[in-house]
Amino acid sequence: MSDRINRFKDRKILTKSDNSTKSEIILSINASTYNSAEVLLSSAKLRMENDPPLEMTDPNALLSEIHGKISSDKITALIESCQNECITAVIRPLGLGKVLFNDQLGGNVTTTHNVRSEDYVNSENTSYSNNGEKKHYESEIKKWEMEKKIYSQQSKYKKNIKKWKEEGGNERKRPENPADVTNFDGEIFDPKHTYRDGNKNYKKTKEKYKKFKENGELKDPNSNEYFRKNDDVHLDHTRSVEEIHRDRSRVLTGLDGPTLANIKENLLPMDAHINQSKSDLSARDAIELWKRQAPERKKRIETLKKTIESGNANEDQKSRLRKLEKLENINVDALKGNYDTATKIQNSKIDTNYYSSRNFITSSALTSTKEGGKMALQQALGVLMEEFVRATFAEVKDAWKNGFKNKVDASFLDALKERLTRIAVRVHSKWNDAAYALRDGFISGFFSNLITILINTFATTAARLVRMIREGFMSLYRALKTLALPEEGTSLADAADAALKIIAAGLVAAGGIAIEGFLEPYLKPLGPLADYILAISVGLVTGVAVASTVYLLEQIDLFGVHAKARHEHVVDRLTNTIDLSYERAVKASTIFDDPILHHLT
Repeated sequence: MSDRINRFKDRKILTKSDNSTKSEIILSINASTYNSAEVLLSSAKLRMENDPPLEMTDPNALLSEIHGKISSDKITALIESCQNECITAVIRPLGLGKVLFNDQLGGNVTTTHNVRSEDYVNSENTSYSNNGEKKHYESEIKKWEMEKKIYSQQSKYKKNIKKWKEEGGNERKRPENPADVTNFDGEIFDPKHTYRDGNKNYKKTKEKYKKFKENGELKDPNSNEYFRKNDDVHLDHTRSVEEIHRDRSRVLTGLDGPTLANIKENLLPMDAHINQSKSDLSARDAIELWKRQAPERKKRIETLKKTIESGNANEDQKSRLRKLEKLENINVDALKGNYDTATKIQNSKIDTNYYSSRNFITSSALTSTKEGGKMALQQALGVLMEEFVRATFAEVKDAWKNGFKNKVDASFLDALKERLTRIAVRVHSKWNDAAYALRDGFISGFFSNLITILINTFATTAARLVRMIREGFMSLYRALKTLALPEEGTSLADAADAALKIIAAGLVAAGGIAIEGFLEPYLKPLGPLADYILAISVGLVTGVAVASTVYLLEQIDLFGVHAKARHEHVVDRLTNTIDLSYERAVKASTIFDDPILHHLT
C-alpha cells in the first residue's frame, strides 16, 4: 500500500515540476520496469504492423476486411464443392447408375396404358417384351387367326360340297378338301360364336330389342329415329369383337373377351346395311372409311334417284338407294359418342381388374425391392468410391509436391504401401456413411420405382425419364429427411435452406441426364469410348452446375440463413478484436502501475 502511495506522490510531483525536475524523476523509475514497457510497446507495434486490418481507428476498413474474408472463403468453398460434385456426378448417376440399372421405356412393370401404345409395344427394351407378355399375346392372336382361317375354309368347303351335291355329285368334280379341314365332318366352329349367340347376355339383349322393334319402340341410337317393323336390324357390338379380342390390355389382364364385349353399353341396335359396312372395323375407322367413300357414294345416289324418277328402277335399285342414303345420313357424332362410352367403361373394367390382381401387385413389389437394392448399392459404393478418388488425388498431389517417397529414405514399394494404406484408412473411415447411404438408397429406389409405375398408368415414361425420376426422388427423399429430422441445434430456416439446395441439386442432376441423352447420338462414332467420354464430360458439367446453383442460392438467401451467419461472423470478429485490444491495454497498464484503474484488476 505504501508503494502505491509513493508512486502516486511521484506522479503528482511530476505534473507540477519543471522539465529538469521531471527528467530527474523519470530517471529514478526502476530500470526493469522501463525495459519491460519498451519490450511490450515494441511487440505491440510489430503486431499492429503485421496485422493492419485490425486497426480500430478505421471501422469501415475493418468491416471491409471481414466481408472480404467471408467472400474469399466462399469462393474457396465453391471451388472445393465443384470438385466434390464433379466426382459425385461422374461416379453415381452417370457412372454406377449406367452399370447397375437397365432402364426401360415405360418402367419395369407392364401397365394397361403402355400396352395400348404402339410405340411401346414395338420397342424391344420394355418389360412387355422382356417379361414374355408380348410373346404370350402374339401366341393368343396367332391361335385366334388360325381358328378364323379354319372356320372360313370350313364354311367355304361346306358351301362348295352342298353345291356339288346339288349338281349331281360327280366324284371327278368334288371340291378339294383344304389341308386344315382334313377331319371335317360337317360341323363347323365359328370362333366369334362365343361373342354372339354363344353368350347369354348377347342373346337376351337381342330378344329384348326384337320385341321393341315389333312394338315400334326400338330407337336407332345413331339417328335418334325409331326403326320400322320391316327394317333389317342387327345387334351391333359398338366396339367390335375383333377390336376387343385383339386388345392387348384385355389379354394382359386375362379378362374373358365375350364377357367384356357384351356389356349393355356395347350392345346397341344398328341398321343391318350399316353394320355390314362397318364389319370388324372400329367405329372411328369405319367413319374414316365412309368419309373416303363419300364422293363416289353421292354420285351413285344421284344416279339411282334419276333412274327412279324416270320410272325404270327395279326393287333392287330402290333398296340400294335406301342403304346408301342411310350411310350418307348416319350421325357420326352419335356413333363416336357411343363408341367412346363403351370403350371407357371397358377400359375401366380392365384397369380395375389388372391393378388389383395378384400378378400386378407381386410384380410391383418384386421390381421395387430389386430397384431399391440397386439404388442402395449405388449410393453405398458411391460414398466409398468418391472417398477413394479424393484420397488418391490427395496422394498424387502430395507426391507431386514432396516426391513419391515424401523425403523418407524408403524403397519405392514401401512408399507405395504407405500411400495405399493411407488411402485405405480414409476409405474405411467412410463405412458408417456408406451404411446410411445404403439405407437411404434402398428407401429411395423402392419408392421411386412405385412412382414410376404410377406415372405409367396414365403416361409412358422414356427410359431416361425413369433415371431422372429415380435420381430426383433421391434428392426429394434427402430433402424431406432434412426437414423432418434436422440435426440437433438446426433451426427450421437452416433445414429449409439445406432442403432447397438438395432439391436444386437433384433437378440439375436430372438435367444432366437429359443432356446426356441429347449428346449420346453425336458421340456414337467414338465407339466404346463414347460412354466413358459422355459420363465424364456430362459429369463435370453437372458437377459445376450443381455447385454453382448451390452458390447462387446462398447469394439469394431466401430464408435469411446466410445473412444471419454473416452477421454472427462479423460480430464474433469484432468481439475478438475488442477483447484483444482490451487485453493489450490491461497488460500495458500493469507495467507502470499495479494497476492504475482498479476496475481492470
